[in-house]
Amino acid sequence: MTKHFKQLALTILCVLLAAQFCFAQTSIDAEEYAVYSDLLKNIYSDDALSQFAIEKNVRAQFVENNGEYLIKKFSSVDVDLIRNFNERNKSGAEIQNQFNLKSKVNLLTETELKEIFKPERSYGETAEEDWENFRKKYQTFSLLSLSRVGFNKSQDKALVMLGSQYGWLGGDGFYYLLVKKRDGWRIKKKVRAWIS
Repeated sequence: MTKHFKQLALTILCVLLAAQFCFAQTSIDAEEYAVYSDLLKNIYSDDALSQFAIEKNVRAQFVENNGEYLIKKFSSVDVDLIRNFNERNKSGAEIQNQFNLKSKVNLLTETELKEIFKPERSYGETAEEDWENFRKKYQTFSLLSLSRVGFNKSQDKALVMLGSQYGWLGGDGFYYLLVKKRDGWRIKKKVRAWIS
């Protein structure tokens, strides 16, 4: 009886650990892709001739100091939205090409980025050559990066950070507050997150 009890306990423990591992492997849901798609449509041209180059790995992003800066800047953002943003962004995730866009989307892995932007090169003209090669290959001006999307409790407001790098010392990132309308997500306001 004790042997069977130990086997049962071990089986239950394995199932619980497997479930915990599955929940830890965060995946991006359909509503996040809707926010991403509508954000990109609102900012950039979206047609069959356009292309996007987006980092495949979503980096962990955090709103510091409980979001006091964003609460002041947005005025209509609530603490729950910022908490959800921070919770979703505790760890990175991997973007899949599930965007609702007419434009071609190129998702670039870290390995592909290292092949284009060679870290061993010295600062200066060679760095600009890397950017020229990037633009020729992907037919786009900048490399985009996205955070995970945070939502408020009623799922009608979203917070996301979008970065755009277009040179070694050229780029910026913004937090976007979006609201859900009948025809999709619309940008309500943006606040600078970083600049280089």
